[in-house]
Amino acid sequence: MSASKHEKTDKPTDADLKNNPQIGGSKGARAAGMTPDDLDLAQGESTFEGDVENQTNDKGGVDKPFRDGPPLRPRQA
Repeated sequence: MSASKHEKTDKPTDADLKNNPQIGGSKGARAAGMTPDDLDLAQGESTFEGDVENQTNDKGGVDKPFRDGPPLRPRQA
């Protein structure tokens, strides 16, 4: 039987979060070289603007008067 490379601790630590605070963050943000502070500033940055430009309603859908044309498929009854 082989020995463990690391000794098991009695108490769990959060050292991994201190060493890499972007655990769970997107790969794109890390590849772009964003710091955790940049990530906090960019969080949800374009959500409101996108919703206004897309003219969405409160539930995120597009109202019928703002559609570009008729539905692609006829509705089934």
